[in-house]
Amino acid sequence: MARDWRIPGETTRKAAERLATRHGVPRPVAYAMVRRGLEDETERDAFLNPRLRSLGDPMVLPQVGRGAERVWRAIDREEPIFLHGDYDVDGLTGTAFLARTLGALGAATVPFVPSREEGYGLGPAGVAAAREAGAGVCITVDCGTTAFEEIRELQEGGIDVVVLDHHEPAAELPPATAVVNPRWGETGQAYATLAAVGVAAKFLHAMASLRPGALPPEAYREALQLVALGTIADVVPLVGENRILVSYGLKRLSRSRWTGIQALKAVARLTRDRVSATDVAFFLAPRINAVGRMGNARDALALLLTDDPVEAYRRADQVEAANRERREADRLVVAEALEQLRGREPLPAILVLWSERWPAGVVGIAASRLQERFHRPVCVIALEGDDGRGSARSAEAFPLPRALEACEDLLEAHGGHARAAGFSIRRQHLETFRDRMESLGAASELAAEATPWDLDATVSLEEIDAPCLDWLERLEPYGSGNPEPLFGGEVFLLAEAPSVVGRRHLRLSFRGAGAPVRAIAFNQGERVKEFGRGQRVDAVFHAGFDTWRGGRTPQLIVRDLRLGASR
Repeated sequence: MARDWRIPGETTRKAAERLATRHGVPRPVAYAMVRRGLEDETERDAFLNPRLRSLGDPMVLPQVGRGAERVWRAIDREEPIFLHGDYDVDGLTGTAFLARTLGALGAATVPFVPSREEGYGLGPAGVAAAREAGAGVCITVDCGTTAFEEIRELQEGGIDVVVLDHHEPAAELPPATAVVNPRWGETGQAYATLAAVGVAAKFLHAMASLRPGALPPEAYREALQLVALGTIADVVPLVGENRILVSYGLKRLSRSRWTGIQALKAVARLTRDRVSATDVAFFLAPRINAVGRMGNARDALALLLTDDPVEAYRRADQVEAANRERREADRLVVAEALEQLRGREPLPAILVLWSERWPAGVVGIAASRLQERFHRPVCVIALEGDDGRGSARSAEAFPLPRALEACEDLLEAHGGHARAAGFSIRRQHLETFRDRMESLGAASELAAEATPWDLDATVSLEEIDAPCLDWLERLEPYGSGNPEPLFGGEVFLLAEAPSVVGRRHLRLSFRGAGAPVRAIAFNQGERVKEFGRGQRVDAVFHAGFDTWRGGRTPQLIVRDLRLGASR
């Protein structure tokens, strides 16, 4: 069922019209700017022109000075510095960022990430590896805030621990030399939305401020491509500090001099000059993540660090093989989930699905695909014996942590945020968990038809021209906190019958006053027979340039489509 539209009100309309008239901004872009709070000229300039010199003072982060001074002593004393990250993209890029930038300061670093079998966070494998490295300092990135026993063990064994993390702390902090985490302490809150790799970037910023001129500016700027990768992958808000770091990082990523990154882009077939946040989210980050899910994350870390062409392309091939395996497993889970849902009408407001055939490493991806398809919260659970590992995805209208807290008596553990969460559950509780989640969903009135598309503006086809798209590019990078503008168009004329491309996607063409405008609806190929040439449709879409094979042609990315003006 097509969803209804939520259209901006009169206050937004007046403000957008003022902005369009006074500053020559295309009307669709003016609406998008107003909805992002960019009416003020100073704020608009800061948003449209992110500058590294606008980065905030890193020394306001809790304990960052203490940690930076200890790492400088390790460099001065030539003590090995053990770098321990997690095996997801944030942890991997954070570890690689520290290895690259601390190496530029003359540090001897030993980078390490655990395998999936060794588990998330600082554990026995990491403690043993730090000892074997003869480390004087251990820096954890994207983990460590709750590793009380492991940190105590390292500290008592003569290895000082500096934690760089962004996960929610407990009531007490671990007994580390320094815990640099913006989620505790009043001064850190300005950076509360940083990914862990962003915390690592601020830590190096702090180290550089203690010894001006010691860190080559070019080494820091080049390493920001890793900050962009990890920040986008971790789905943190791309505003404020994150927007600056990611904007610069994407520029470096687009023309990376690092052989490993070049090889990663090559296997992902990213050949265009400009790499966007969408490219990272859909092509680069999933490949890095796939290694941690399906193989050994150390292969991905080696790829991010190598400058040897032979090793780079060998590692990139390993990454690509893991990604193919991940995609096949993802397809299996989604197909079997759809089969489980076949014949269930109406669908419950929350979908809870499980199977012994599903790999735990891909349930999060499958949950995301099902949530996007059915526009309602989804929990997907991989069973192994009596143990289940689940992943949940939702829109912000239904915060997952509160729902999981209501099921706490049925869960072994749970955590996450409003849109994404993970949990573990015993087989015996699955049916009770499903029934309770479905009841919570029903009470929240979260049926798909009750969740309208939240549009930035309704527009005509003629308004989506090249100058408008040039302006829209200035609002990038898009992501959490700065979503890609979403528009609605009424009674667009289909210039030709739709067709299916890539076996799954719907290719469309709309005719206006000028040349036809191409469009594509991803993963909606099964709707090809619903529409025909000459019909008029209502469309919900994003707008941009199709840059495939070096071109630059206007294209709409259709999210929803329906016949006529049926609203």
